[in-house]
Amino acid sequence: MKVSMPQKISSALQQKIRGKVLSGDLLLEEHRTNFGRIFQWDPQVVVFPESADDVQETIRFALAEGLTVSTRGAAHSQSQVAISEGGILIDMKSMNRIRSVDPREPSVWVDGGAIWREVVERTWQDRLVPPVLTNNLGVTVGGTLSSAGVGVASFRFGTQADHALELEVVTGEGDFVRCSRTENRDLFWGTLAGLGQCGVITGAKLELRRPGPMVRTFYLLYDDLDRFLEDSRQAIHSNRFDHMESWCSPCPQGLRTGEQGRRPFARWFFPFHLSVEFDPKAPPGKETEILRDLRPYERIHCEDLPLPDFLRRLDPVFDLWKKGGTWEFTHPWMETVLPMDRAGEYIGKVLEDLPPQVMVGGHVLLWVSSGNVSKVPLFMRPEASHVVGFGILPAVPHRWLDRFLPFLEMTSALSMEYGGKRYLSGYVQFDRETWIRHYGQRWEEFVLRKKTFDPRGILNPGYIPLLEETGPGESNAVRDVANELPEFGTPDWARAVAAGLNADAEYRSVGKGWGVGFNGHILLRVEPDGVIPRPIGILYRLKERVCDGVEILDGDPPPVGFVLSAPYQVWKNIFQGKTRALSALMTGKIQVEGSKTTLLKHTRTAQAVLRVTASIPTRFPG
Repeated sequence: MKVSMPQKISSALQQKIRGKVLSGDLLLEEHRTNFGRIFQWDPQVVVFPESADDVQETIRFALAEGLTVSTRGAAHSQSQVAISEGGILIDMKSMNRIRSVDPREPSVWVDGGAIWREVVERTWQDRLVPPVLTNNLGVTVGGTLSSAGVGVASFRFGTQADHALELEVVTGEGDFVRCSRTENRDLFWGTLAGLGQCGVITGAKLELRRPGPMVRTFYLLYDDLDRFLEDSRQAIHSNRFDHMESWCSPCPQGLRTGEQGRRPFARWFFPFHLSVEFDPKAPPGKETEILRDLRPYERIHCEDLPLPDFLRRLDPVFDLWKKGGTWEFTHPWMETVLPMDRAGEYIGKVLEDLPPQVMVGGHVLLWVSSGNVSKVPLFMRPEASHVVGFGILPAVPHRWLDRFLPFLEMTSALSMEYGGKRYLSGYVQFDRETWIRHYGQRWEEFVLRKKTFDPRGILNPGYIPLLEETGPGESNAVRDVANELPEFGTPDWARAVAAGLNADAEYRSVGKGWGVGFNGHILLRVEPDGVIPRPIGILYRLKERVCDGVEILDGDPPPVGFVLSAPYQVWKNIFQGKTRALSALMTGKIQVEGSKTTLLKHTRTAQAVLRVTASIPTRFPG
């Protein structure tokens, strides 16, 4: 009987490790996707390691055989993370020991695949807990340290990654390395919030704290976002609270008519839960004193819980979602961290168009924090004194996913125009230019660490393009069109743009469906503003991943699907990278004629067209 390649890999690898190796029909369906259920990839084999030695042998085997290695904890992510496309997938949940607790330091040593719920159950025996815990305790230590890990105490203590004291890591070269803030620092800081790009966390020493045994929570409700933000800043600086939790809650108002027909809409409210830890022998003071200077719309409720029950407070919600079936839906989550002084305007714009039904099986996250409380370099956040986390966390039926993703991509791109930084456990579809923009001055540092610890790029590929020398829009063929730079708005320039689009891999990918069932031609109308004497019409003939030409028009244009109009200086700033196209659209600097609904659905195609146009070396008048 003929033996398949996965079976050969499985058999050869099984001889090298003590853990299990599965392939073929033995693979579980869950290993083909993650919590997001948006992407489905088939690994060759799945490894369940028993120890760091198994992880080390697996990576060395992959290097020898030319295979990639992806890691998976609880897979509570939504992009191309915790899955493998034709490589080896390591399921770290088989390494789940809680090794030891030291009440004197205090600290705990755990395996990388340990579940936070089990960690807390063990540390609480010594009346200790980690400083920061995510709302979902069913995720792994290695997984959240690789993402950063935020929770309701992050406004005081930063991320979970801030409280990693030491790590045991297997690098992309198969080396087992112990690292900390003082030993092998480059690997330590490249691993924390590093999304598995530099190494696999096989063990971690975590800082613990001694909390109050009881928690009193005050349930406040706000009807005004600006007032909520002002009070949250006040609450942070009051130093009276140990936990702060908030979100956006819709009050459905029925249907209203818009460009997309009659759609549900809501009035949004903002619950704010403020919690204080205490010893029953010394309960907190009066409610009026604790909540002084705060101005909620209403004080709803007050409740005391033992600390372990408080930490598990959302388990009944997750159980309800599972019983109701929404846990099995797709989860295209979009989380972003914004500077507080711009957050209100951004959130207001998003909530205005957000259908309230996204709350079924999900919620709209809202959290506040000091801007400098985290010290983890790769946890990207705005440079601001206070920041606001905002997340659209829906459960979407598979048949509606294609309708909802463009809206999330638009809100993601818009958040960056407001100075936001994405939290990377969610649904993220960046091109290389946007990845570089996201990491800013940290990009080259991240690339150097990748080249140092995973030079062959075998760890967790398909997400961050750290080892690519040029991005999709940086075609060398485009840059060789002419020895001299073509002038903007000339036929030579138009030919270079058309060549650039047809040579651009990302445009060919995201352009699927563009112009199918509708007119996909785009006209850029460049209006005179003192530098150019008369209007310029630039016609892009686009359909289904192909550009049939870019023309400079002398007379009236043929029928087109979309007209984008702006003064010359606006287009010049966009194509020189001084202004983001989305920002110009949202602020009305670019006027749009055509179906905004269709444009929204194909946002990534339109962005790719403008990005490639901006990548063409160009000489601009004036």
